[in-house]
Amino acid sequence: MKFKHYILFAAIASVLLFLSTRKESHAKTSLEAEIDILGQLTEIPNDFEHEISFLKDSCTKNELIGLMDNDKPIIRAFSFLAILERKDINWYHVLKTNLDDTTKIVHWYFDDAANSVMLSDFYLNQSKNRLSDWQKNELVKKILSKHFYLQNAYWILEEIEPNEDYYNLIKRAALVRKDYCNQERIICALAKFKKESDLPFIKRIIRKNSSCDFLTFRIIENWPDQRFFEILENHFKENIDHKSQYSSDDIEDYSYALASFKNKQALEILEKLTLKETYKDPYYKDANREFVFKAIRYYKCSLYMPLFNKLKKIVDPYIVNDNDLRFEHKEFTPWTTG
Repeated sequence: MKFKHYILFAAIASVLLFLSTRKESHAKTSLEAEIDILGQLTEIPNDFEHEISFLKDSCTKNELIGLMDNDKPIIRAFSFLAILERKDINWYHVLKTNLDDTTKIVHWYFDDAANSVMLSDFYLNQSKNRLSDWQKNELVKKILSKHFYLQNAYWILEEIEPNEDYYNLIKRAALVRKDYCNQERIICALAKFKKESDLPFIKRIIRKNSSCDFLTFRIIENWPDQRFFEILENHFKENIDHKSQYSSDDIEDYSYALASFKNKQALEILEKLTLKETYKDPYYKDANREFVFKAIRYYKCSLYMPLFNKLKKIVDPYIVNDNDLRFEHKEFTPWTTG
């Protein structure tokens, strides 16, 4: 009887194992079919919640990590987004090991706006707000030393404090002309070192490209040397004085660059920025006065006090009473630590 019972138990176990295997095989086939459907997409949509929810909930840990080697870029992108939502996977390790994925893909970051981005940059963009300080520091070293081709490398240089370990790398990179204001981003990093030998080169480059004015002003603000001041004077004459203003924040960075000098020349232009007759159309006069007020409050000095007190009476009281300047101008950025 015992032998018969053993045979019966073995038979039942075999049937159950077979049925279980068939079920797993069917599930796997269903998963693969769904992944094939996702793989037919060629662009990353603005709203990808459905895609990542499916992968997050349907894949095992090893399956999801394995999909980072899929031959379809869109699958790798969705898989990384799903990994970010899984607590059982070390997403930071996955990020580090995929920084060399230079495949380009179109990403719709708004419903009506898209750009072509390397997958490694896409991974960084989606995860950098999750990074701890030590992870940021480790990635900065890794990206600047081995992955300088990434767009994030330029954003890092624009944001981080000067570090002599990177000076030679930054100086060499600054000499090469780059599109999309990336040369100016590198020069922004170079100017933070305030090396006298770099000033003529920096001045020559930043006076050429008006499309990168916002970076020009940040460069000058970081290093308010009097030899840069003529660039600010020329900008006022050529782009502001009796000219049309295109948006409410046109003079924001410009105001801070001027105020950083704390001299009479800067004050003269700052005062003009608050007058409606300076502009062809004074539609943005209130916003302009607010930017000047904030700038001279940030770079407070006795020379600016008469103008400060005058603006204090006409600027929005909410702005006047907001004395917390920590995030007013030098805002926290994704690559900032501390």
